[in-house]
Order: sequence, then structure tokens, then C-alpha cells
Amino acid sequence: MSLAEAGFQVSAPVLRERPPELAADPNREISNVANALAEQTAWTWQAVDLLLIDTARWYQEDALKIPAGDIDSVLAHRTAGTWVRLITITDAHGIQRHRSQGVAPPDLNLSDRD
Repeated sequence: MSLAEAGFQVSAPVLRERPPELAADPNREISNVANALAEQTAWTWQAVDLLLIDTARWYQEDALKIPAGDIDSVLAHRTAGTWVRLITITDAHGIQRHRSQGVAPPDLNLSDRD
């Protein structure tokens, strides 16, 4: 189900319950729902972007101060309660070095994308 369909399903019962003299223009109602969904989506993407930018800054500035074995748990803590399910840190050759969740599959090389 798309966001637009979900928004319509949410707004349709509201439109039917109003007396005719209070009923607003259905197009305006749908437009309001679409705008609200668009704003929420933008906020979600902005939060993800800020998390990634802050994680990159943290890794460059502070990761060397943390034992290598603890970096995965720090990444997991940074993603807790966010929309981000998994953060990985790879080296310049595409080899995954750290991961916020679980263990990386052996020999995973992100630079090999044929």
C-alpha cells in the first residue's frame, strides 16, 4: 500500500462522517493529508541524514579512542530508537570493518558490485 493510499484510507471515513453542511472539499482534505505525509517523510529523511553525518564525524574524530571490539556496540547504540536499522563502516577497499547489528558475512566486499 502506498502512502497516498494509506492517507486516503485514513481521510475517507472522516469525510463520510461529517454532515454535508460541514463537509470540506474532499480534494482539500486529501491535499492536507498528502502534505502532512510529505512533511513527515522529509523529517524522517533529515533525521537519517543527520545520524549518518554525525556518525561519520564521530568515527573520524573519536573512534580511535575506543577499543576496536567496542565500536560495533557503539554503532548499535547510535542507531537505537531511530529509523536506521543498520550502519556499516567500510574501509577504502570496500571491506566492512564495523557493523551496528549482527556479524558481517565472511568475505563481504562492498566494492565488488557487478
